[in-house]
Amino acid sequence: MGKKLSVSRINQIKDLDYYDFEKRIKNLNNYCDIIEEQNTQNQILMKNQLIVTLYSTVEVKLKEFLSHLIDKWNLPARTIFSGNSIEIELDVLDDFKSDDFTKGKFLAANMRDIHPATVSLMLNRINKLNYFKWWDNVVGELDDSSFNNLIDLNKERNNIVHTLGNTNKSVNALKNIITITDLIYSTMLPSTELILGILDNEWSNLKISKYFDSHFAEVDMSLVKIKKATLKLRKENEAKYKK
Repeated sequence: MGKKLSVSRINQIKDLDYYDFEKRIKNLNNYCDIIEEQNTQNQILMKNQLIVTLYSTVEVKLKEFLSHLIDKWNLPARTIFSGNSIEIELDVLDDFKSDDFTKGKFLAANMRDIHPATVSLMLNRINKLNYFKWWDNVVGELDDSSFNNLIDLNKERNNIVHTLGNTNKSVNALKNIITITDLIYSTMLPSTELILGILDNEWSNLKISKYFDSHFAEVDMSLVKIKKATLKLRKENEAKYKK
């Protein structure tokens, strides 16, 4: 049995701050330039640190994202979690009506496992389709490319943290990992809102177009392709993820 949900864990979930994420990504890219100037031993240590920091950033920011999405769209808890209950410490009840204790933060704080497979399952339940398959489709990547990128990053981090291993990635490879991770995370919220808007909230074509133009101007995505993939994949998964 896992630990009961505590006030301190809930307080760790901050409001969604995309600009903070982008600042951290920029810092990591700058760090890559510093790594290139070091001797071999220092490069190994600094590359390891970068991998751990990048994945930790993704973990924390994914909790912020899920908390924000749950609250904004008032998503039912059972849409996201498969369990029937959550155990809490009694102190949580003392702050239960606090503005900081939203349903989203409450549920996100209960997440201990931020493995990519867990994130994928939650996104699939929220969108009622295979999210990462959808994402690969609309950006023109092979199936499972985005998911496997997160899996590989998780494995690299675990190898460093749990076995004292070293990454053998080059600085250019690390820069590429940062870029891919940035794109996957930064499009996760607008992509999910677009899917929900198209299929569940029946947004008008005008609203869909305005949202797309506002959030995907710098991403090589086609609105026609997005609509087609959204309808196709939802139909394929409607029985699995039906309400």
